[in-house]
Amino acid sequence: EQQLGEFKVWYDKNKDSFEAFQQSSARPAYWNVYDTNEPNMQGTLQSMMKHLGGFRRIAQNTCWKMRYDTYNNDYNSATTDIIAVIKLGQNMHGQGTIIEQLVGIAIEAVGIGVIFENGKKVDWPEEKLGEIQTQLEQDIDKPVITLDGEKAFMYDYIQQSFTDD
Repeated sequence: EQQLGEFKVWYDKNKDSFEAFQQSSARPAYWNVYDTNEPNMQGTLQSMMKHLGGFRRIAQNTCWKMRYDTYNNDYNSATTDIIAVIKLGQNMHGQGTIIEQLVGIAIEAVGIGVIFENGKKVDWPEEKLGEIQTQLEQDIDKPVITLDGEKAFMYDYIQQSFTDD
């Protein structure tokens, strides 16, 4: 009970962040703006990785909130939380670099995994599981991984080898 109380205090302090996450994950697209003056590909890739840890943390924290919500029998909020995590992962399918896409796959897997873990302990309402299933099926035809980002890097590298800039 003490841990639940501490979680509630922490959640109340971060409620706006969770709401912003749910709103942003509902958008149908994912992209990052990269602003780097790095002269080489290695520096550019390193600058691109900085935001990925934040995605992982918000997904994990949202999964903790989902567990808290199911403990309190708030399945509407729990369903919204887990769909937000799954949607974030799905939005990263086929977008950006291969590393970003793999992070998206991992985030989606975290969301799916917490459903299985929680489903063993809690009797979820059937209609809420149906909502989650619908979300999982929504992007089934979208390519999970593309190499378009890497292709752009290689084209740039080739172009630089023929020019002075």
